[in-house]
Amino acid sequence: MGELLQAYSVESKCEQGRLLKHKTSKETFLLKEVSFMDQEEYRRALEKYRSKRKASPKENLLNIVEVEGRVKTNFCSGTYKLYIIYEYPTITLQEEIQARVK
Repeated sequence: MGELLQAYSVESKCEQGRLLKHKTSKETFLLKEVSFMDQEEYRRALEKYRSKRKASPKENLLNIVEVEGRVKTNFCSGTYKLYIIYEYPTITLQEEIQARVK
């Protein structure tokens, strides 16, 4: 995860994950960590999130900015983790609706 987070600083934790701030653009992002014990389930999820990242951005959805997978092996088992960085809205839905009504 070290390389993935070099461009970001961790701001705080929230219910969905960790809030990150990009060091140069100062934009806020959400880091979500997903753990797997099964290697095949991990591979399917990694492929799914990578394809979602490559898909064209959706206007009304949080888009995936980066995806990285890590494998940690112990003597008899392994742990597989996905690190997914999402866009993080800085305004609420109510604020967006009010801005569009004006």
